[in-house]
Amino acid sequence: MPWYHVPGNHDMNYLAPDDAESLLSFRRHFGPAYYSFDYGRTHVVVLDTVEYLGTSRGAADADPLGAGSYRGAIGERQLAWLAACTSPWSPRSIPPRRASMSATGGGSSSS
Repeated sequence: MPWYHVPGNHDMNYLAPDDAESLLSFRRHFGPAYYSFDYGRTHVVVLDTVEYLGTSRGAADADPLGAGSYRGAIGERQLAWLAACTSPWSPRSIPPRRASMSATGGGSSSS
C-alpha cells in the first residue's frame, strides 16, 4: 500500500509568522497540505485541520520548541476546495460498493 503524508500540529514551523507559511517545509518535502485521490474503489480526502495562530510575542520571537499556539480548524479556501472536490460524491451519487474516507493529522489546541 502506498504511503501518504498528512500534516499535523508537529509538522508546523513555529518560526513562521502565520498559518499561511507554517507548512512551507512540509509542502516542500511532501507536497500539498490537503489533497484527494482514488485508491481502488475508495475516494480518500486528506485535510489540513490545524491552524497556526503564531505566538503572543510575534514571529521575531517565536519559540521553535513549541511556544506558538494552534487550533483545530479548516479555512475558507480549503472548505471551498473540499466542496468542489466532493461535489460528485454526494451520498446519493456514490456508486454502490464505493467508499469515501478522510484523513487528518491533528487539530487539538495548544498554548
